[in-house]
Order: sequence, then structure tokens, then C-alpha cells
Amino acid sequence: MGSTVEIYARYPGSAHSLAHRVAEALEVTGYAYSGEDFVFAVDARGWLGEEGFGHLTLDRVDPEWAADTPYAGYDFELSLDYRGELERLGRALFDRLTALDLPLAYGDYLAVFAEHQPAHPAPPPPTGLPAAGRAVVFETDDQLQAVPVTGDPPRWRTPVARTRSAVGAAAVGAVLAAVLAAAGGVDDPERMRIALTEPFPIPLSVAEFARRSVAVMLQVAGGELVAVPYVCEPDSLFGQAEPGTPMEELARRGPADVTPQGLGALVLHLVDQARASIAGQ
Repeated sequence: MGSTVEIYARYPGSAHSLAHRVAEALEVTGYAYSGEDFVFAVDARGWLGEEGFGHLTLDRVDPEWAADTPYAGYDFELSLDYRGELERLGRALFDRLTALDLPLAYGDYLAVFAEHQPAHPAPPPPTGLPAAGRAVVFETDDQLQAVPVTGDPPRWRTPVARTRSAVGAAAVGAVLAAVLAAAGGVDDPERMRIALTEPFPIPLSVAEFARRSVAVMLQVAGGELVAVPYVCEPDSLFGQAEPGTPMEELARRGPADVTPQGLGALVLHLVDQARASIAGQ
């Protein structure tokens, strides 16, 4: 057996949409987008009862490579790297991902271990922004972390989608569109705190995270997109409501038919404006 195993998926939507659905299905706290692929850390304790983390990487399938393999026709590949019982962990993840109602195949470069063909495959996801959705986006040291806000009353939910400002407006907007469309996730304030404050070279305290961050609340409703920057405050951060004090003078409203490029550019612009306003006080 090779050093990785793979799960292949047929999916007509965007990589960003699939990444968030995979993260929800596997109940990971978050995932990272590099500008090229998506990486999920999978805790083996919950799947195998043993210590260790697997790293699952989502990327598009190279159709030329796949043409002469059993994986021809699949759109995406989830490659699992794990130093423990690799094939067993891969099978556990494959079994969970069948809940997505997508055609799947599980195997390595030599053989297919299992396939899943749903009786009623999930319909293609909508393009652009959803008709309704909410999210909060934190920017900390050029890292963006987007959190879905769902439910009634609305609650922040993991998984957290992470990327860097440097990937560009279009890529940032695609990540945010996927988060705005999220419908699932886990409501757990302590899990959320860990997810937001620990993915740094040195994990941050809540106070330090608030000091180094600005936030932008996004809401889509009635054909309108509303974006409001916030000054982050430690006492508000994990109360599952607003992340601090709104900077209403910087708020923006516009039509919800914005492109990913336009959405990403708006959020990056508001982050810059919020930081300039705070620095000038």
C-alpha cells in the first residue's frame, strides 16, 4: 500500500462548496485553503480510538491522469496521509462522507476498495451567493477566518474556513460564499474559541485575539448584501452574538448578486478601513 489513500467524489459545484460540506460531514473544527487546495486535520481518536491526526487534502482530479484509471469521471480527490492504520481511517471517513449523497470511490493508486452510488444524488448547488445567509469574518495578522452563523436565535458554528488575504479577492470571496451558504455545523462556544485562537504559531488568548483582530459581519437577505465591520472585544467574542462594537459608519449595503471577486474585494477593503479607523483613534 502507498503512503496515502484517496476518496474520489463526483460533484458539479465549486471546490469551496464541497470543502465546507466535507468539513461539516466530518465535524472537523476548521479547514484551511491555500489558494490551491484545502487541508483538514482529522483527529483519529474519534474514528479509530487511537492518538494521532490524519491530514486530508482536497483538490481537483487531473483528468489526463485519471483517464486510464477506475477514477475517470470523478471531479475531486481527497487524499489522506496518516501514520497509523491508514486504510482503516480512510474507510471510516469514506463511510461518513456517503451522507453527502454524492458518487464516491475509495482506494489507492493500485485498486478501488469501495464505491458508493446514491439512489438519489444531491442536486447541483446554486451558484453565487445564497438567497439568505450570515457569517462573521475575522482578520488576524493577514489570516482570514470565516464562521457560519445559523439558527434561531443565530449561533456561530464550526467548521471555521481559513485562508490568507494574499490569495486574492476572488479566492477570498469564493471561501466566504461557501460559508454564507452553510446550513449545518456544530454549536459549541468552547470548540469555537479553540478553533479561532489556536491556529497561530503561538496560540492566542481571547484578549490577545481580540486585540489583534477586526471582524466583518455579513448578511444576505431579500436580495441585499450587508457588511458591517466590528472592533473586536474579549467580553463579546464568544457570546455567540456580535463580536464587539459595530463600526456603523463603515457599513456597506448593496445587491446580493455580487461576484466572488466583488465579495472578497469588499471584505478586504472593509478590513483595511477598520484597521485605519482604529489606528487613527
